[in-house]
Amino acid sequence: MRACLILSHLIFMFVFTAEATIRRVPQDYAKIQLAISASTDGDTVLVSEGTYTENLKISKKIIVASLFINDGDTAHISRTIISGASPTHPDSGSAIHIFGSSDTTTIIKGFTITGGKGTIAVFGSSVFAMGGGIYISAGGARISYNIIA
Repeated sequence: MRACLILSHLIFMFVFTAEATIRRVPQDYAKIQLAISASTDGDTVLVSEGTYTENLKISKKIIVASLFINDGDTAHISRTIISGASPTHPDSGSAIHIFGSSDTTTIIKGFTITGGKGTIAVFGSSVFAMGGGIYISAGGARISYNIIA
């Protein structure tokens, strides 16, 4: 009986410490990518209204969302803008690039996504710029309530 009690206590401790974290932009992190980089699977990156000139790279099972996710107010969508117009590398110009271990628990929700130039992909002898707004090269994601212009 004593061994069973100790085991159940250890399981409870594990579940208690494995809680997801909400990372707020710009309150806790100046940039969305900084919050994404600090995140672990299951976390939420919650982005306040504003324009964020970034080219995001997401390879985790996280939620990246505007305040729309909290209250369903569609005004947040047009007021929370991810602009991919200034990539640090011209071959990686998608506003959002999803890859790695991402899957359907990776969620992008409630943004206006604009200005992406696309990410270079090579197929045989052909070269293409793929996914100006969002490019999923591996894994997957659920993408909803976004304006991609």
